[in-house]
Amino acid sequence: MSENSLWILFREKAPRIFGALLDAVALALKRRSIIVEKIPRMADFTKWACAGAPALGFTQEQFLSAYEANRTAGSREALDASPIYLPLMTLLDAAGHFRGSGKDLLMVLKANDAAERPPNFPKTPKMLAAMLARLIPNLRAEGVEIKDLGRDPMRRVRILEIKASKASNVSNASTSNREQKRQNFKKLHPEYANASNKEVEQAMKAAEFGSPLTQ
Repeated sequence: MSENSLWILFREKAPRIFGALLDAVALALKRRSIIVEKIPRMADFTKWACAGAPALGFTQEQFLSAYEANRTAGSREALDASPIYLPLMTLLDAAGHFRGSGKDLLMVLKANDAAERPPNFPKTPKMLAAMLARLIPNLRAEGVEIKDLGRDPMRRVRILEIKASKASNVSNASTSNREQKRQNFKKLHPEYANASNKEVEQAMKAAEFGSPLTQ
């Protein structure tokens, strides 16, 4: 379907879509006192969506299940897009934990990702610390904990401790995600059907396939 055809169809359906949304809002106002057990983050949004879901043909349970799946997928996409995620998981899969300064961690991650380091890989401990800070909620959801142990009085640097209770599962999830992207690329480019993973990865990088801006 062309973009023009899509807009024509949308304009045709827009009044019914808007009406359905108003029905959901009206029902949510009537049911705003409902109780939602084990409510996730964005509690107010979740409660309102659960209250209005029946007007759109969904049960509260169906919405919560879809919402959780979407949050999980978004978290994994954020991790997979990060240049430090895979080398960090490689480190944790091998050692189970890390303890040291930001500079120590950067040196280890550089060694683990020396072959194909992306352009946005952190160049300084400060840049690495900023990337880690943004990923803390996503990593925690996958079983990886990052703790600031304070300043080492001898070295006069802050010490980090990183532990993974299920590092292998996280690594496998990321590997599966990359494999899915490779398969999608091969479908779009049959000439790479029998290419090696490395060749496909290089072609994907050249085409910027899988980038959060192009997906």
